[in-house]
Amino acid sequence: MIDLQATYGGPAIHKTERLNPTEVLVRLIDENPGVARDVIEKLFIAEIEDDKDYRTPVIKYFFINAWSGLHPVHSKKVSSRARAAQQAADSRAVAEKVQQLKKAVIISELLMPNNKKVADCTGIEMMKFGKWHAAVGKIVKRRVVGKVLNEEQLYDLWRKQK
Repeated sequence: MIDLQATYGGPAIHKTERLNPTEVLVRLIDENPGVARDVIEKLFIAEIEDDKDYRTPVIKYFFINAWSGLHPVHSKKVSSRARAAQQAADSRAVAEKVQQLKKAVIISELLMPNNKKVADCTGIEMMKFGKWHAAVGKIVKRRVVGKVLNEEQLYDLWRKQK
């Protein structure tokens, strides 16, 4: 026997309507064990289609089930789209902020361990600091960094050595 309370819209219809179309369907299934779904469907339609008292419960039952099935899916799609759009906008904003911060750091103005700005150091001094500084030193050699390389060139060297 099928539990009426286990059906999706059944409990709501059972509590609010005089007639419950689920009871008709349960009865037909119980009276016709092993009969195919499409046959039960035809029996169900034949039994209730001319009965005007079943019209409202069937419409309500359909609506409850359709709403329950569609509403969460629709909401998830909308929220997923909105979430994806928001994440893309956030990513662009973060990327722009990172670029602004990179530009805000003026490499030539950084203070080195010898208490000189990068722009005021010689290539030989820069080589002593290692890492990307050595790459600058190899290019500048005995000259002063600020006289040989501009900020963009320094940034490119820094980025390549990262």
